[in-house]
Amino acid sequence: MAVQIHIEGDWYVTSDKHCYQLIQFNGYDKHDQEKWSASKFAGTIRTILEEWAEQMIRDSNAQTFAELKAKVDELHEKISQIGHEITVKGNHRS
Repeated sequence: MAVQIHIEGDWYVTSDKHCYQLIQFNGYDKHDQEKWSASKFAGTIRTILEEWAEQMIRDSNAQTFAELKAKVDELHEKISQIGHEITVKGNHRS
């Protein structure tokens, strides 16, 4: 794996030479080996983060449109912050 980035909670982004993958850490098995479940694959980091946001929306306990909108706004802000950090770091490369 080239990239293994913790997003939030049990969610991570990994990559190989072909794509990014959204994965979830599921704890340890009886042999103390890490258990992971693959969720989505995407060609860009932005797309995989959007897939993560969609999963967080599906997993939310929103009961009203206002609660759903607040969750969506929160997640889009997180994605924007991550995108900004990636852009800023990328601009400092020599």
